[in-house]
Amino acid sequence: MFNLSILKKDYDVGVIKYDTYLKETGFKKSKKYSDIKSIIVFIFPISNIKIRGEYLPARFAYGIDYHLEVIKQIEVAVKKLGLNNYKIFSDISFLQEKVCGHLAGLGTIGKNMLLINPKYGTQFVIGEVVTNDEFTNYDQVIEFDPCLNCDLCIKSCPNQALDNGLIKNRCLSYLNQVDSINFPLYDKMKNIYGCDICQDVCPHNRNLKYEYNCLFDINKKSKIDLDELLLLTEEEYKIKYFDKAFNWISKLQMIRNIIVLKIKYNEITLEKLDLIINEYKDVEWFYNHLQYLRKKVNK
Repeated sequence: MFNLSILKKDYDVGVIKYDTYLKETGFKKSKKYSDIKSIIVFIFPISNIKIRGEYLPARFAYGIDYHLEVIKQIEVAVKKLGLNNYKIFSDISFLQEKVCGHLAGLGTIGKNMLLINPKYGTQFVIGEVVTNDEFTNYDQVIEFDPCLNCDLCIKSCPNQALDNGLIKNRCLSYLNQVDSINFPLYDKMKNIYGCDICQDVCPHNRNLKYEYNCLFDINKKSKIDLDELLLLTEEEYKIKYFDKAFNWISKLQMIRNIIVLKIKYNEITLEKLDLIINEYKDVEWFYNHLQYLRKKVNK
């Protein structure tokens, strides 16, 4: 058996039994990972500095692609433990990460449907390790009720995506990562990728003071120039932004996001918009959304 205490002085980490997770969620065991005994959960704080500016991603995407860095950091931690057999995940996982974090004593899921940690608020990213190894001690849920009578996040969401839980297809963070499905909902966007509205108003994210990895600070790739983006092929876009969290969305989805904001700020001409519409007239979802946006130019 292993002891996680060796990591707790250097990492924000907890461990739970896989059976505890299954009982909490009601899920059945994964056929692919049927021999899992334990889930180790890590959280890594991101920037606690809100950058004011236009055409920026949400805070979790300021710096390097956190998926890359989280997996790298967890790999270092796991080697210290000396586990025999394991698999590392971050975001893309068969597990419900926020539930894992809650069960591992790393926070409580709030009304914004995010894991809220007493020290970091919601300003962190999650990674986990599944292993068939067992531990001498397992973590427990902490007594922490972050929301009480507060409902600022619910009131602040412009698309009412937090009414009675998360309504995914109304959430701006979800919408700007997929092909356009309900054009008016995009009008409330503030970021080229993701959304921080419900987190910005959360009292637990105020006056945060902690150290974090400087790789999560904003960098020169965080703001994308539309003219430059239009000249890139899909492959060139993927190569240029390989180390950004938004790399996985398509070039057209990113162009759409930027154009939504440019029209919001009245920073694109009808002539330029028409050129883009004509260039991609065969992509139905994109063409239709831009035709919708066209009616808003100079209004």
